[in-house]
Amino acid sequence: MKRSRRLWVLEFTLLLVSGAAATLLPTSPFTPQALVWFVAALSILKLSDVWLPRGDSVGMSSALALGALLLFDARVVLIALVVAELIALIPAGRAQKLTAAATALTAEVVAAVVCSAALVPLRLHPHTHVLVVAGRGLYADEYVALLAVGLLFAALEFGLTQLLTGVRDIRPIRSSILGSVSYGGWLIGAQASAGVLAALMYRTMGPWGLVVAVVIILVMRQSFVLLLEIRGAYNSTIDVLIRAMEAQRPGREGVAERNADLATRVGRTIGLHGRELERLRYAALLAGLGDPDESDETALGPSLSSRASSRVVEKVEFLSAVLPVLRLYDSPSSGEHVRRGDTICAYTVMAVGQATGTVTAAQLRELSERVSPRVTAEVDAALASVLASREAAEKPS
Repeated sequence: MKRSRRLWVLEFTLLLVSGAAATLLPTSPFTPQALVWFVAALSILKLSDVWLPRGDSVGMSSALALGALLLFDARVVLIALVVAELIALIPAGRAQKLTAAATALTAEVVAAVVCSAALVPLRLHPHTHVLVVAGRGLYADEYVALLAVGLLFAALEFGLTQLLTGVRDIRPIRSSILGSVSYGGWLIGAQASAGVLAALMYRTMGPWGLVVAVVIILVMRQSFVLLLEIRGAYNSTIDVLIRAMEAQRPGREGVAERNADLATRVGRTIGLHGRELERLRYAALLAGLGDPDESDETALGPSLSSRASSRVVEKVEFLSAVLPVLRLYDSPSSGEHVRRGDTICAYTVMAVGQATGTVTAAQLRELSERVSPRVTAEVDAALASVLASREAAEKPS
């Protein structure tokens, strides 16, 4: 609760400082009709934000906010963003996402003010704006400058959103940013290009240019949603496979899923992100799930073999990146050359297994001989911290 209050204070302070800074920047003329059109378009895009499985979102309004910034001064853009965000909160269910909306608004407002200030020395501020100068087109260097400002805006908005989200969800900031880049980093360049394009089209086509820009951004959004759905389908397939294999052994139901959740939290704590974190989760799910007729004695009693897990995925191309981790898990003392990332993932999976009783201490010691003392200490400390946090959360208040 205290952390949440501090975050609200931080975001409110950033909004106030940005608003005050915007009053110091040069102004430019605008028409109320233009403001209405941009507010309407921004509201549509804010209602189309993509929510990621871990609870944060990827905003789709940044491109149009950038387009407005290239046409009007920062104060107009700030008004449009605030009004559009309030409108987007009206539909049922959106009010429950007020915290995420405040984070997104803060990031966009700060990025808008910083980039509006950056436009002044570039002689591209609306007060002397090439986009509103009638009678001539843009020179090549002006296009490059506009795109550079667009990339700066998209990167600032993206980075600040992930920074505030990491603070809100108590996630490591570095892994939060890098992990989100692996999911939607390409959107930074795409939204920067779309924002410049929206400004250029509005300059020549007026409101119809905004309509075209919104359609382009929504198509881009749908492509991103399809990518997430494909990744989600892979995850669901693996989950079904794990449950089917666990069902053959009484007492094992849900063990792999709990281990995978714990390993993912540990991986996030030690700074893993993106594909490495995804690989760690798959390895934790599949570790120890061998042939049903081969069994070891562990702290849980009879279980599936912890020495044949690599067989499960050796012919599955989608899981080829997980195979080296599982081979190391199956045979820690093998002479096969492995990457440092493989040993980190394998040790994390086995340390979690030892903590939950699915791996023996002897197996963990065997693998620790191939891992640097620094890595083992880091993983062990992260695991202890995650377990302590989980126990504290499970205690009745």
